[in-house]
Amino acid sequence: AKVTRGYAGISAEEIAKRKQTQSASQLQKKRDAAVQEIKEKKAQNAAKREQARKDAQAAGKKGTTNGYKKSNAKQPKAGKTNFNSR
Repeated sequence: AKVTRGYAGISAEEIAKRKQTQSASQLQKKRDAAVQEIKEKKAQNAAKREQARKDAQAAGKKGTTNGYKKSNAKQPKAGKTNFNSR
């Protein structure tokens, strides 16, 4: 059985009344506005990432990345690792 309860000091009747007062078009406008806001944030973040990538490429052309020289350290051999060695 479905039971409607109040939430955070608002009675169940008040919640039902609020749901009825908002029309479908108002809810759709709110949803569209929220989606648009999210898309704008994603576009801004993508632009920031693209700019950071371009900056990193420009720094890479100079021979360094973020002010550090590339390391020529030896890579470990592929295969089984021995965790018990000391």
